[in-house]
Amino acid sequence: MKIAPDRNALALLATVALLLSACGGGGDSSGGNATTAVSNAPAGSGNVPVENVVVPPEDSCAIADFAVDLLTAVNAARATARFCGTTWYPAAPALAWNTLLAQAAAGHSHDMADHNLFSHTSSDGRTLVNRIDATGYVAIAWGENIFGGGASVDAVMAGWLASAGHCANIMNSTFRDFGAACARNDAAAYQRYWTQDFATPR
Repeated sequence: MKIAPDRNALALLATVALLLSACGGGGDSSGGNATTAVSNAPAGSGNVPVENVVVPPEDSCAIADFAVDLLTAVNAARATARFCGTTWYPAAPALAWNTLLAQAAAGHSHDMADHNLFSHTSSDGRTLVNRIDATGYVAIAWGENIFGGGASVDAVMAGWLASAGHCANIMNSTFRDFGAACARNDAAAYQRYWTQDFATPR
């Protein structure tokens, strides 16, 4: 009998391996994958046309057209081959907006903002894969970019693309789905806490 690898252990190892120190404005990236998973949800479950997405002000730092602008910026970056640090990435397929990943991202952005925390580990100890699993999305590959500060989509995307780890998540051709959020707390160190979650469904 083949024993499936523990997904939480894989996620933790991937997070430790890819964790970057905070970069200008406070960015961080994480990613991982699992070779086995069981899902009752159809592939792409939760995908919606981004133009139909309404992101509440509290999940978008009150930035108008947050979902459309951020997904457009990510897909524009993926459409052009580029170096992420010293690694060359070919152009990658466009991502779809996924409401379950956006839910995971929103929960994490609010957790960071509410607890003045900047980490891929939630205040209650959950990892990225735990947060994605909790939404019902079953992923075989996942990644996350976080950013502290940044008043606009353009500013945050510029910071992520200038960092090898963040850029690698954005350019990862394995990923198919995307969700993001931004939460604001003026009493916290960074005030705005951004999360991008990437995944590939089982």
